[in-house]
Amino acid sequence: MTGLGFDARSGLDDVVALPTGEGRNVQIVGLNEVLRMLNDVTRELKAGGVDNPQVANQELRQASRKIADRLEGKVRTSGGPAPQTAAVRSTARARNDRIVKVAVPGTNIPFASGSVGGTRRGSVAFGANYGPAGDVNYYNVPRNAAGYFVEPATRDMMGPAADEYQTAITRILRKYGAI
Repeated sequence: MTGLGFDARSGLDDVVALPTGEGRNVQIVGLNEVLRMLNDVTRELKAGGVDNPQVANQELRQASRKIADRLEGKVRTSGGPAPQTAAVRSTARARNDRIVKVAVPGTNIPFASGSVGGTRRGSVAFGANYGPAGDVNYYNVPRNAAGYFVEPATRDMMGPAADEYQTAITRILRKYGAI
């Protein structure tokens, strides 16, 4: 997958790799430094007697959640040939975090009462998205390292989402004097 980048000031050279499955990562350059800067802003606001010193972090959470909500919608409406796909993608949930996050499955509820042994959606999420990992094919689809529904939805949004996230980070850090 393509990476998200943040290069608003020199010295932001750390890279955080967030796993997306199949050994691929979304790389966010400078994320640790950005989060440290936000924590510094929080400490400075607290020392200055501000009523809500977490305001910068809350603003980034709101911006991240807005992007994650759109990604959740794309994952929920994307297709995939495995019969289990609809049940798995319906559980996608945007997370409220400073980093854009969507959990698939967002809830690990059991399938309908007819399932063998109370199988949960989390147990089949990987197979529904990528096909079988081994010799037994419960998904009736061939192996697809590119993914059937999560990666295509993510890939379609990656550029605009990265730009929006970077803009939000820059705006917030400038607003509170961190850059």
